[in-house]
Amino acid sequence: MSAAVYDLSIHQLRTFLEVARTGNLTKAANRLGYAQSSVTVHIRTLERRLGVRLFHRHSQGVRLTAEGESVISHASRLFEVIDDMVRSVGSSEPVRGRVAIGGPAVLTSYYLGPLLRKCHQVYPELRLSTRTLRPSDIEKTVRTGEVDLGFVLTEDCGDEQLHNGPLHWRTLCAVDFVAVSTNKAGARVDDVVLVDDPECVAQQVMAREFRRRFGRPLPSLEVGSIASAVDSLRDDTNVAFVPYVAVKDKIDRGKLSIVSHFPSAHVHARAIWRAETTNTPALAAVVRHAVEVLADPIADLVTVAPTCALATAG
Repeated sequence: MSAAVYDLSIHQLRTFLEVARTGNLTKAANRLGYAQSSVTVHIRTLERRLGVRLFHRHSQGVRLTAEGESVISHASRLFEVIDDMVRSVGSSEPVRGRVAIGGPAVLTSYYLGPLLRKCHQVYPELRLSTRTLRPSDIEKTVRTGEVDLGFVLTEDCGDEQLHNGPLHWRTLCAVDFVAVSTNKAGARVDDVVLVDDPECVAQQVMAREFRRRFGRPLPSLEVGSIASAVDSLRDDTNVAFVPYVAVKDKIDRGKLSIVSHFPSAHVHARAIWRAETTNTPALAAVVRHAVEVLADPIADLVTVAPTCALATAG
């Protein structure tokens, strides 16, 4: 084995993992706080020392080569070992306290369960509470301290848009919304679309795209909850626009069909919290596990250090 391999830098590997997660050198640089030229140098140096090409370049960014996919697996395990080392020499004091969490119905009902179970398993003395909030209230309740950690939906999948302000954030998993119907023959564009909350960013994306595609406003009806939207699909003239996770089982069993000519929406969940609470052990623990449990498939391969790579929002 070449001696150059033993000169691999943790910084280069961390840069590699961030570029793999974002698929974009500029986004990775912003998240890491580096100049883009530094990111380029890190990747080129890593490729030279490993003797392989890690990324294919294209007009929108980069994608992993087969060799890059292999390196991701090994680099991720390396960071797991580093995390274990940090935890083993860190404070033996148990994480305790209370963290209040707020978010929209789609996240509190379908996405946060695994996070709550993980935290309960790892930190039995940590108390978590959740509140379902309207999208317009989430950031406000975080700013005022009514909740410690908010989860919001956003069209933006990056963390680099804003860098100064009272809130910190971390972008997590993608959340897909689809139009479904009991009518296997397909829905008409003048069918009423049942929605649970017009404030939901996914439903705003759908309404915008519907107008662009069909040249008319979306004929929608607010029914109050995701479950109500699905349960109201007894009439073949109705369509429900709901998170895919809420109807996947019914689609798999043939009870519902995706209305393919209606727009769908691909948005992202984001965790937000007050800057002054960033280093609170209880909150830091929940955020760390939120990244681990709710991250995108590519991000699942990246073990986030206990301090997290934090971006900030204004």
